[in-house]
Amino acid sequence: SSPSFYLLSYFKSEFSLNKSINFFEFNGFLKYGILFFFINLLNLLIVNMDKILIPYIYDNESLGIYVGLSFLYMTIFTMVGTSMGFVLFPELSKNKNNINIKKLIFYSIIIMFILFLFFIFFGNQINSIIYNGRFDKFSTIYLDFMIIAIAAIQFINAPLHWLILALG
Repeated sequence: SSPSFYLLSYFKSEFSLNKSINFFEFNGFLKYGILFFFINLLNLLIVNMDKILIPYIYDNESLGIYVGLSFLYMTIFTMVGTSMGFVLFPELSKNKNNINIKKLIFYSIIIMFILFLFFIFFGNQINSIIYNGRFDKFSTIYLDFMIIAIAAIQFINAPLHWLILALG
């Protein structure tokens, strides 16, 4: 017999609809699922609020410029914050008292400050290289500060998202 036959028979036996779950277990899953759903919905709104509002306040061209200039900042800040969240979630799921919040805040501020300085000094040059100078005429220090501030908020949002889910 082929490996696909064994795989299909495994899935059929493991995920058959003949299994039952009692109402109270389902109710617990539903409550946890709804909490997870609303936290993720709020997270999506926070992460995309800037992209939702800019076309209404300005225009689509401004949105394109903003997305182009902010891509590097947002990606790095979000990646670092999400990485922290991926480490926090399993630790907090095992033991909710296992995390030192003051230490977490301290190191988060240090990381944000280092990223802030890095992008203030090198962000324009890196963006210029990435986009071949296409957005250079739009880039200003004030815009960089604004974008870095929004990226820092997204940085805070990522571990906070996982923290709330683990403690919820």
